[in-house]
Amino acid sequence: MTDAVLFLRVELGTQFGNEFGSNTVAGRPVVVFDYGWIKAKFGAEYKKLSDQKEGSKGFTNQRGLGGALQFVFLPRVELGANAAYGGYVGPEE
Repeated sequence: MTDAVLFLRVELGTQFGNEFGSNTVAGRPVVVFDYGWIKAKFGAEYKKLSDQKEGSKGFTNQRGLGGALQFVFLPRVELGANAAYGGYVGPEE
């Protein structure tokens, strides 16, 4: 195995159920490169909410991307930058 593979991990967060009276399905995959003093993270998110009322056309789709680059100099001294983008689609009003 290469060194890069040893410091690379993948995480997956999910959500299924009820959120504020809506049926919810969501996923959030994240890739983390952790090489001791330098860390790079990239993630995406998608969430779909739909009304629980029969015949209702209410829905919401949310999606986004984000990333971070961090430098760890001492156990309690870090410097980094983050960036993110999010989008929302809902019913026409």
